[in-house]
Amino acid sequence: MQEFLNENTLFATLAMFSPDSQHMVLVVEGDDDHLTLKSHCSEDLILIPGIGGKPQVLKAAALAQQEGLRRVRFLVDSDYDMFLDDLQRELDNVLYSETHDCFTDIIYGNELILPRLVEVHAASARRRPESESVPTCEMLCDEAITLATKLAAVRIVDARESLCLNFKGFSFYELNVSDPDLQTIAQKILTRSTLKLDEPQEFFDEVERTYAEIANHEKKPFGDHDLLAAVARTLKRHQITVSDRELRRGLILSVSCDAILRTRWFHEIQDWCAASLQTGFSCTTNFGMAA
Repeated sequence: MQEFLNENTLFATLAMFSPDSQHMVLVVEGDDDHLTLKSHCSEDLILIPGIGGKPQVLKAAALAQQEGLRRVRFLVDSDYDMFLDDLQRELDNVLYSETHDCFTDIIYGNELILPRLVEVHAASARRRPESESVPTCEMLCDEAITLATKLAAVRIVDARESLCLNFKGFSFYELNVSDPDLQTIAQKILTRSTLKLDEPQEFFDEVERTYAEIANHEKKPFGDHDLLAAVARTLKRHQITVSDRELRRGLILSVSCDAILRTRWFHEIQDWCAASLQTGFSCTTNFGMAA
């Protein structure tokens, strides 16, 4: 399918599907979502990648709902919506990830994905003579998750307070310490932003409170990009060099039916298709969604 410049061109493409068509159409937020899910779709389900991110996809969803395109659904990331006081979800044709995004849904749905991804790259380091210095896979995962959660706390404060901080192009490698604490990360983000605060300590205090709020969540609210960047930074700290892009390719390749079917949106899509006597994903299983 073609990439779409805005919500109008995306909607125009969706409108080309005849109301008499038996196909179901699912619009996903980006190319990686499309690449990951495409091979798991049945012949009944047409998968379309949007472009322009979540705002454009939601605008197209509003147009589709207004025009009554019943065989079209949109799957988007929740991002930090659950932390916003004025959250409004008024579109019936939009499905949202349960955690930050669809990839973190998959990672949390299958607890083996992240450890396997880490161990693939740590295994060669363990064969080195000084391998005793390489932590266990569990320790590496925990370290990366903690780092990603620290950045998530800053992002949540930014979203709640509409600060418009500059996260674009941020890299954990900008931090000149091997194990950055929460204030170091928050200070770096604030420094690279145009925002000038009269009382920056209030900002740091709010980040600390937010981190305390989310640190004990079973499913930490970081995004997949931040998590993989944190994994790459953690491995580098232990002399294991791998880019977050390479980790992302590995993640996409590791996504199986078993991982997809443990997400909430898998079942929502299957039920939506079944109501029209169609099949959504080709994945089948004898057990249901994980709790």
